[in-house]
Amino acid sequence: MAAILGQNPTHEAAMQALANRDIDPDDIATVAELFPDLRPAVAAHPAAYPELLDWLAGIGDPTIALIIGSRPSPQSAPAAPVTPAATSNSADQPVESPTPVNATSPQFYTAAPQRRLAVQPIVIILAVIAVVVAGVLLFLLLNLGDDDPTDTPTGPVTDPTATGTATQTTSEPPPAYPTDADGNVQPNEPLTEVAYAVVSGEGGAALVHAPTGLSAPYDTSVFGTIPRYEAVKLLGTHSDITGWTFVEYVSYGTEMAPVTGWAENSALQRPEKPLVQPDWRINEGQYAVVSPQAGLNLRTGPSADYDVLLTIPQHTEVAEHGYSSSNHDWVFIRYENIEGWVAAQYLETP
Repeated sequence: MAAILGQNPTHEAAMQALANRDIDPDDIATVAELFPDLRPAVAAHPAAYPELLDWLAGIGDPTIALIIGSRPSPQSAPAAPVTPAATSNSADQPVESPTPVNATSPQFYTAAPQRRLAVQPIVIILAVIAVVVAGVLLFLLLNLGDDDPTDTPTGPVTDPTATGTATQTTSEPPPAYPTDADGNVQPNEPLTEVAYAVVSGEGGAALVHAPTGLSAPYDTSVFGTIPRYEAVKLLGTHSDITGWTFVEYVSYGTEMAPVTGWAENSALQRPEKPLVQPDWRINEGQYAVVSPQAGLNLRTGPSADYDVLLTIPQHTEVAEHGYSSSNHDWVFIRYENIEGWVAAQYLETP
């Protein structure tokens, strides 16, 4: 049978060629060289000649070696005569042997005469054909309609369980960090106790919706700056974000609502002592007015030994929200969104 595959056969053509028991030696060598996944079928094919089997055995594939080892030994039979190619009229001119294409490929043996297995019992021949056909059918079932098994589907993803013709398309994955309505990345480690800090940086403290280092879609641009010496309320931190604290700030003396955002820890100075809570807290306390011209210091505890959070301007009205059982000279008050202690002697009742 003449060769039919050519130099660049398709995978489907190669499988069809293997289904032919009398496949041409050039074709079966081409299949073995170009299609590694079909080499086990080539090794079991009755048309595989000895040189090709030797080449396959040299690959080192244990599956191919097992198939070759299980092949029935051919009966001794004289090889088919070789018909030399046409030569010139000179009887003394030697017949040149074909030039091998590549000593490492099965095409090296394509010039050899076609070798056929000696007549074997019909049962053995049928068993070999059954193995080959079963392998080809299995391959077709696994790869039907997909010449390139590495291809992946593209485009809309269809839900096979859905009714109708609607398709489901893949969407962008949700952000790794949840945000609020203002676009602020939310802390996952909220503070359980009230705590404050004072802006200590010369240029103030920049407020951002998301700390720098986080990629889109988070907004890391500065949307506001808290002036130096202003106090902020600390709301929490994030386990994946170092060097930043989520804070709340109110611009004192204005009607502006509290603003939240992330500020760098390097621009904040935290009190050495935490805020002392009053022994008696009053939800609806009376109001008092700051009397000193220089203003009144708001501290973290009922003593001048505690840190100053900020200075409340003169004539500012504050609400009393608690007292200390050990020191009656100090009052726990709230000024804007900041709580702390002030000396009671500097407050006047309106």
